[in-house]
Amino acid sequence: MSEAIGMMELLSLLERARPEASVYLDFGGYARPTDIDSYRGYYDRPALGFALGGYSGNDHGTETTVSDLIAELKRGMSQSYEGWKGGTYRYDGTEALFVDNPGDSSGIAVTGVIDGDWRVTITTAYLPDAY
Repeated sequence: MSEAIGMMELLSLLERARPEASVYLDFGGYARPTDIDSYRGYYDRPALGFALGGYSGNDHGTETTVSDLIAELKRGMSQSYEGWKGGTYRYDGTEALFVDNPGDSSGIAVTGVIDGDWRVTITTAYLPDAY
C-alpha cells in the first residue's frame, strides 16, 4: 500500500528532475498541478490543485514545468492559509499532501514521482485517512 508524502519530499524528488520537464498527475491524461491551498478534508493539511488539459479538458495549451511546481511548493511552505471553517494554518512540508481543488475532498494524496525525463508524473493514491 502506498503512503502519502508531503511537500518537502515532493520538492526533494522534483529537484532531481529536469527543470523544464512538464509535470502531470497520474490521472485524467493531462491533469496538471496548479496551486497549493487548504484541503477541505482536513483543514490543517495542504492540497495541490489541478487543471485538466487535453482535448476534453478546459486548460488547453498550459503546462506546469518542474521549476514552476518547485516554486509553488516553496511558496506553499512560506505562507498562511485559511481553513474552510476558520483558522489560519501554515504548512511545514511534512504534512500529507492531498490532490484537490478548493472546496473538494476526494481523499487522493500524493505518493511519489516518476521521472520520464521530458515528462514527470506525480503518482497518487486514494488515502482518505492519510493524516
